[in-house]
Amino acid sequence: MNIDIHIGESYRYQLRQALLIYGGNGGHRGDNAFVTLHDVQGQDTPTLGPAQPLSSNFLTALSRNLQRNAGVEILPENVLARTHEMFAWWTPAQARPMFFGSPDGKMAALNGRSFPQPALVFVVVGHSLSVRALKTSQRPSANTKLYVAPYWNVYEGGNICLGSAPIPTSPSISAIPQWERCFFESEFTHPNGAQRITTHKGGFAGLWEALAGKDLCDRARRLVSSRKVADEQEEKRYRTVIGILLRLLFFVYTVAPTVNASYRMALGIVLLMRFARRKLPHESPAIEQLVYSESIACLRAQAQHKSGAFSRFVSLESINLLLVIRELGETYRVPAHLTEKLFALGEGSDGFAEWCYFDIVSCIFYIQHHPEYASLRKAVDDEVDRRLSDLTDVERSAEKAYLFLDMLTCPYVADARKRVWIDGFRSQFSLLPYSAVEVQEFLGASLQSPWFINWEGVDILTMLQKKEFVRVY
Repeated sequence: MNIDIHIGESYRYQLRQALLIYGGNGGHRGDNAFVTLHDVQGQDTPTLGPAQPLSSNFLTALSRNLQRNAGVEILPENVLARTHEMFAWWTPAQARPMFFGSPDGKMAALNGRSFPQPALVFVVVGHSLSVRALKTSQRPSANTKLYVAPYWNVYEGGNICLGSAPIPTSPSISAIPQWERCFFESEFTHPNGAQRITTHKGGFAGLWEALAGKDLCDRARRLVSSRKVADEQEEKRYRTVIGILLRLLFFVYTVAPTVNASYRMALGIVLLMRFARRKLPHESPAIEQLVYSESIACLRAQAQHKSGAFSRFVSLESINLLLVIRELGETYRVPAHLTEKLFALGEGSDGFAEWCYFDIVSCIFYIQHHPEYASLRKAVDDEVDRRLSDLTDVERSAEKAYLFLDMLTCPYVADARKRVWIDGFRSQFSLLPYSAVEVQEFLGASLQSPWFINWEGVDILTMLQKKEFVRVY
């Protein structure tokens, strides 16, 4: 056989060896197969020599020659393993839309909704896809325990029935997004095998209905309106149930941290905490500690992911969590360095220019006069003074008007600063001077009649209930 290569030279190739593959007749491809290696004897009328066992050196050389033209791939961080036959990768916990095709049609109402997904490990071998779940949203190691993924269309071994879904034809890891879409954008239609895929009492349908997020707050409401707790044993059972609910609330929020999700989570947490204080005196401290530790973990994650153009903004999600922690009382305070990070302290001299009225009053509402927040409090005070030093647009700017009136009634602002703002307001509108007695009487009366922020008598629960169904973004 002659072959020409692109540089114009010719080479003569001779048949030297042959591989013979023997397979059983059981009808299963690959079952009971073996391979023999034979030298080829003669060229005009070639014959096969005696069979020889395959050596590892021969297989290595053969594999190297077959892959000589394979392209080089740079492996992204989510890839766990790669050979010429398979590749494996993991995905962190996140929210994804899902579609259901249950025979009774009961799950059709959930189609297209976004659901929190656990961290997953996917494996592609040839044209087949398999999946397992992870307990935590961290890159797995060789010793990480894998769990059954809670999905229909998945066999006991983890391989997925893809039905008629179009699968990627490329064996490259660049096809990973296509494989994920192939899994999540196809319909989950039926269980495969006898394995139990979830411990949820409602089964597969009940699990995804619960994870839709709509019933977690409802469950919290039903729990706190239940009958009187009988004894300490029942208190422990309630503590277990509340612990599960709290972790579910935080989990649903962390994989889909929207403003509305933070309202629902905060509302459910406050309901459960107040119930625990009222009816579970022995278990309440443990429940409060759980709320605090989970809240701090969420706030740290939010602070860590603030970067670039958004590093100077304060998220409403963070503010809602701060309000929840404030409900715990003085024993539980957010560390000063974390609070400063959340409120963008240290993001440059003009970092506070991005603050809105709600950011400022929320910050003051939380830190009050606590000395550990002295640096942040000074920065907030300086920003308020800067904004209220010019009241020429107070009639046109609602935010400045709100800020001016709320600062006058705030018990955490010194009267001396308030007098400066009042004098600036009088000058702006050419009003007659006020006596010191009139100013002091006004300031004293203002503390009893707040404008927009009720600094000392605010009911967090009522506030969250009013905002629960409001689309902020």
